[in-house]
Amino acid sequence: MNPGTMSWLSGRLRIWGTGDFSSWCSLDLLRPWKETAVILTLTGRGAPSFTPQDPDRVEAEIKKYIA
Repeated sequence: MNPGTMSWLSGRLRIWGTGDFSSWCSLDLLRPWKETAVILTLTGRGAPSFTPQDPDRVEAEIKKYIA
């Protein structure tokens, strides 16, 4: 799991899909108004990413299950 800050050039305007085939953004019409994306690092190709309303809570819940 890799939470990161988005900028206008690094995915904030991407509503859905991918630009480089290394990660995939789920459909989120409110993404341009959010600041943090969570990218899941999985085995294999591609890394799903999403932009939760409360990224700190999502990070805590994921860490609780993988620790």
